[in-house]
Amino acid sequence: MNSALSAVFRTEMRRLLRDRKALFMAVVLPMALYPLLFLGTEKLESSVEESLQEKQITLSYQLEDLPLEAQDRIEAALREGSFAAELTRLDSGQVTALRERLSRTEAESWVGTDQDLYLWTEKDPLRAVLVFDRGDTLSNEAQRRTAEVLERIRAEMRDEAMLAVTGSDPAAELEIEPEDVASEEDTAGRALGKLLPLLAILMLVSGASFAALDAFAGERESGTLETLFVQPVPANSIALGKFLSVLLTALFALVGNTVSFLVCVSLGLGELPNLGDAQASPQLGRAALGLVLFLPTSILIAAVFCLVSARARSFREGQNYVLPIVLVSVALSSFSMVDQAQLDGVLAAVPITGPALALRAALQGRLSPLPAVVMLAASSFWALVALSQLSKTLDAERHLATREVGPEAGARRQASRRAIAWGAISILAVYVLGGRLQAAAPIPGLLLTLYGVVPLCALWTARSVARGEPLARSLALGVPRWTHVLGGISLAPALAFTNRHLFALQERFLPMPELALPEALTELGPVPAFLLLAVSPGLMEELLFRGAIQGGLRKDLSWARTVGWQALLFGAVHASIYRFLPTAWIGAVLSAVAWRARSIWPAVALHTSYNGLLALNPDGEGPGALLALGGAVLGGLLFASTSGRPEARTDL
Repeated sequence: MNSALSAVFRTEMRRLLRDRKALFMAVVLPMALYPLLFLGTEKLESSVEESLQEKQITLSYQLEDLPLEAQDRIEAALREGSFAAELTRLDSGQVTALRERLSRTEAESWVGTDQDLYLWTEKDPLRAVLVFDRGDTLSNEAQRRTAEVLERIRAEMRDEAMLAVTGSDPAAELEIEPEDVASEEDTAGRALGKLLPLLAILMLVSGASFAALDAFAGERESGTLETLFVQPVPANSIALGKFLSVLLTALFALVGNTVSFLVCVSLGLGELPNLGDAQASPQLGRAALGLVLFLPTSILIAAVFCLVSARARSFREGQNYVLPIVLVSVALSSFSMVDQAQLDGVLAAVPITGPALALRAALQGRLSPLPAVVMLAASSFWALVALSQLSKTLDAERHLATREVGPEAGARRQASRRAIAWGAISILAVYVLGGRLQAAAPIPGLLLTLYGVVPLCALWTARSVARGEPLARSLALGVPRWTHVLGGISLAPALAFTNRHLFALQERFLPMPELALPEALTELGPVPAFLLLAVSPGLMEELLFRGAIQGGLRKDLSWARTVGWQALLFGAVHASIYRFLPTAWIGAVLSAVAWRARSIWPAVALHTSYNGLLALNPDGEGPGALLALGGAVLGGLLFASTSGRPEARTDL
């Protein structure tokens, strides 16, 4: 560690330690809250349960359709003191009126305020009807108590009838003794593995956000950050020194809170779901291994908070960035709570999700070496990317810019920011509105989505990023060279061929579940299927993504960044983790085509041709390698042979 970096690191740590109140609230206090949380939750649950069991319920009943013996048994059980009920008999007229009322309303919202539960029996088939109010706590309790009584008496009478016929219980000698071969450590690891990754992310976020806001946004707001840049110190040393202080604070929060949590579990201060008798013996060695695997993710989260705090113009603006990062982090780590999500080659490469699943697998004692190595490599890569961006963000030219240059630089970045924001809004609109429309009626819903929701989003996005230019130019509607259109069509077999193999490769790591298309779509003829599933999305999706959104991105961003954002947004709009990688690849290719042609029409031609191959031959093997290679070569030659400048006007 060079002297400049060491000096910055020591200074930042002293600043953080001086702010004792914030340090205590963000890092130390959560460690002390676990015992209170466990003890308070356990005491509250037992208190609520005892209070509910002691409350008397009101129950009206009629049992005339049951045999007399069953009536007597049920009435005796209902009148037991432990049942705690105020009982009222119903006559036939009252039951008839109640049945009529029940037929007109939903049972869950039907019960009045005078009774917690109504019980009567019916014939053909013989059944007991329990009418309760799901939204009322006491009514739910009445239903639970009564159902337990009825089930117990039914089981007793069934056993007695069987004994009367056979003289003995044929299964009396068959004792069921389940034997769990999992060790206490495995049982504890299974329960902790669902909860600890989520807590670990929250701990890292708590420590990193506090330290990063103070080190970057707070110092910039106070005016002391600029003094560092007039010193003969490399910007990388300043960035790395501040980052190390943020990382150390985040790791302290992670390790300290994890130890506090595990100590509480070991001492039996509270019960965790599915932990059982193993709660006193969590495997600390496994937890330590999981935390080591979490180190690259700790670096990533610390770097991300440093990055957004360095970009913030004030402490308050930096605080506005915290909540979205927390929500994304929690969403990615929540996969650890899903049993079906397993650490494989695909999920291991996803930021935060891979480490969360690796931590769960380590706690369970089922961590495989290969996915762990993939996860470490991918997490380290994402962390290095974030750190490289931090060193670029923290430079003297940006922070010492004059008042005239600052707004001008901000204006240059405004179009791409608006394009990305509108891209996210469009994805949400397609997912929410389009999903509801297509769920209600597949074909009309798809048409309304493609010719209603998508073009509206495209127009709003284009107007937002236009900067005074004609709308047609913002949407890239200029007439392209015919060679580019032909090149787009030529690339379709190659795109279909590569995506088919990409799906096959992904299937080894992330098998796609069986998804049945709506019957209305499968019954379409060739021409309607081509128009609906190929032409319509090929035109409207390109208008939004390669037209309006890419028109804003290319104003500020490089070719590579534009293609990268297009891949991310186009993959996200299809709202499926199983389709994200292939559709992101399609989005990247379409973006490159539209960038080269300076028009959306070659991308429309490619998109329509690709979809047409799938729509007209959904069960086929797709284009062969020879056709794909020939199309790729021809398409490449057609795009490379021209300059890419549009020949026709764009002020349509």
